[in-house]
Amino acid sequence: METEPVRYELMGLQFDKWRKRVLKKPRVLASNVLSNAAATYPVHVDSALAYDSEYSLYWGQGKAILKGLPTSVRFANDTLIGDFKWGIPELEQRKDVYR
Repeated sequence: METEPVRYELMGLQFDKWRKRVLKKPRVLASNVLSNAAATYPVHVDSALAYDSEYSLYWGQGKAILKGLPTSVRFANDTLIGDFKWGIPELEQRKDVYR
């Protein structure tokens, strides 16, 4: 009889800093100018910036690890990083508004 997992859970995760990817040139997703030109006294100003971004997530594939199983990943302090399907790249276009 063969036993197969139904899900994976990675816990106590710590990342290697040397593998960290840093963008050499920052990307401007949105911009706005806040101005107080009309008033001669201080006023509160507010703005909302909408932007589109591309999100990708892939944790790779290892030996004897089944593809497509639900997987949860947590940091060492028990913070949930995310839930995904193991071995399957996740790509999506995200739209967001930042106030």
